Formats: sequence, C-alpha cells, structure tokens
Amino acid sequence: MSKMLPYQVLMETKGLKKAELPTEVKAKIKKIEATLRAVGSFGKKDENGDYIITNNVRTKLDTLDAEIVNGIWDYLEGKQKEELRTPPQNTEVKKEVAKETVVSKTPTTETTETTTSEATTTTAKEESKGKIGFFDF
Repeated sequence: MSKMLPYQVLMETKGLKKAELPTEVKAKIKKIEATLRAVGSFGKKDENGDYIITNNVRTKLDTLDAEIVNGIWDYLEGKQKEELRTPPQNTEVKKEVAKETVVSKTPTTETTETTTSEATTTTAKEESKGKIGFFDF
C-alpha cells in the first residue's frame, strides 16, 4: 500500500476526480505532483529506502496540501449550496378535476349545466439535505 497525501484521501473518500475540481485546485495538484516527481528523481534515499525530504520541501508539500484540501472543501460546500438552490427535478404533477353542477331555473324548463375545472397541484419530493444552523440554504 502506497502512502497517500491528505488531499488524495479526501478525494478518494468523496469520490472526486481531478477533472471536476476548480482550476486553482488543479494547478496546486500539478505543483505538488511536480515536487514529488522532483524528489523522486533527484532525491537521496536513506538506509531504509525512503526518500530524504528537507524541511523546506516538507513545508512546501504541507502548505500545498492544506491549500488543496481547503479548495476541495470549498468546492464541495459550493456544490451542496447549488444543489439546495435548484429545485428538485423529480416533481409529480397531479390533476384534480372538480365537477360542479350548476342548475339554472327558467320559468318553463329546467336545464342542467355541468362545468369542469382543472386544478393542477405540484408536489415535490423533498429529500433531507441537511441544514446549517437554523437557516435553510
């Protein structure tokens, strides 16, 4: 099992792919991958076979990884807010037909008129999306 960075674990658990992330996050992922390739190509190994990473490189990797994780969480939060803003697509439209009988009386004959009026009622299936505090977003 290879070692994974925190952003890789987050992407795996949330089922995300690089293609769907914002461009800023993609650029940071490219930077961190280039840094890791450089360490793999030019780095020295210790007696256990692990690469020796200097403090500057470790700080750079940690900073980039933290920025990527924050960018992914921002993306997921924006995606969730967008889903809450858009109405659900699975709405059912029910038509209720109400029949009313109107009787008009004339002195000589009785006529019965039947009128129908259609009322449409839209019911949306609501899914529990979660609430943030007391507000619905």
